Amino acid sequence: MQLHSSAAMLRELGCEVTLSSDPGLDPSLFDVIHLWHLERCHDTWLLFQMARKSGKPILLSPIYWPWNHLPLKSNGAKWLRGFKEDGKNWIRFFNAVRTGSNLYKRFIAAALRTGWLKCREAMLNGVSMLLPNSPSEAEILRAEKSSNVPILVVPNVVDDRKCGSFPRLPWNERDLILCVGHFCPRKNQLALIDALKGSSLSVTFIGGLRPMHRGYFEHCRRVSSGRHHFLGNLSHDDVLQLMGRAKAHIHVSKLETPGLVNLEAALMGCNLVLPPVAPVRDYFGSLGNYIRSYAREDIRRELEKAVSVPPNGALEEHVRRNFTQDQLRQSLFDAYACVVRR
Repeated sequence: MQLHSSAAMLRELGCEVTLSSDPGLDPSLFDVIHLWHLERCHDTWLLFQMARKSGKPILLSPIYWPWNHLPLKSNGAKWLRGFKEDGKNWIRFFNAVRTGSNLYKRFIAAALRTGWLKCREAMLNGVSMLLPNSPSEAEILRAEKSSNVPILVVPNVVDDRKCGSFPRLPWNERDLILCVGHFCPRKNQLALIDALKGSSLSVTFIGGLRPMHRGYFEHCRRVSSGRHHFLGNLSHDDVLQLMGRAKAHIHVSKLETPGLVNLEAALMGCNLVLPPVAPVRDYFGSLGNYIRSYAREDIRRELEKAVSVPPNGALEEHVRRNFTQDQLRQSLFDAYACVVRR
C-alpha cells in the first residue's frame, strides 16, 4: 500500500514510475531506484545489488522498528539476529523449492549467500538516502548506521479523497470493531482475543497470513471460540466499506510503524486503540487511546472506552491536515530530486 501510494503521488507530479521486482531490469532507464524494506533482505538484496552496479541513486524506505525499541548495535545482538533471520530464510528457500517459485528462490538464495546481517548493513550504509516514515525511526537509524547516508523523514500518507468516497454511518448505527493486519506474533492478535474473554465485545479481524504463521492463525481462531469474526484478505475497497461501519479500530501490535490502516480508520470516523510504540505516538500524539501495557485489563479498558464515546473530530482533522497525499506529495518528490542533484 505504501509503495502504490508513493507511486500515485509521484505520477501526479508528472514523474514516470515503474513498479518492478525484476532483477534483470535495465537500471539505465531510470533516474532513481527506490527500494522498500531494510529487514526483509531476501526481498531487497538482489535488487540493491543491481541498483548499486548501475551507479544510479538509491532511496530506501526501511519500514523498520526494533523489537526492544533500541538500536541494533552490540555485536552479540547482531549475531543473534542474523542467525535467526538466516534460519528463517532457509525455511523460505525450501518452501520456494517445494512450490516451484523459481524467482523467489533466486531472491532468497542471494540473501543466503551473503548473510542477512551483511546484506542489511550494506543497504543501511550504501544507499543514497534513507526515508524513514517517522522521527523515532530516523533516530534509531542514525544510531545504527556507520556512514554519512542522509536521512529524510517522509511520513506515511493516505488518500483522503478515496476515503471520502465511501459511506460513513452515524455513530449510533455503527456495529463493528475492526482489527486489520496479517496474522503473526508481531501483530499480537492473540493478546487481543485473550483480553476479551468474558467480554461482550466482538472483533472483526481482516487479514491473511504468511506461510510461517499458519499455526498462529489457526490458534487464534481456535481460542476465539466463535466469538470473533475472521474475514481473511479483503480488497482495499471492502476494508474502507467496513471502516465506515466501525466504532473503533484496534492494534495491539508489538511493533508498528505506524500502519496505514490506522490513518484510514481515523479518516473513516473510527476511534483508535493503539500500541505504546514511539512511531505511533509520532503520528497520533494524544489523540488516540493507547494501551499502557499488553496486559489483558489494559487492552480491554481502552477498547471499552473507544466504543463508548463518539470521536470529537480532532483525530480525523489531524490526519487530514498532516498525513494525506496532498500534504506530503511534494516532500517525496523533493527527496528524489535531492539524490539526483547529489
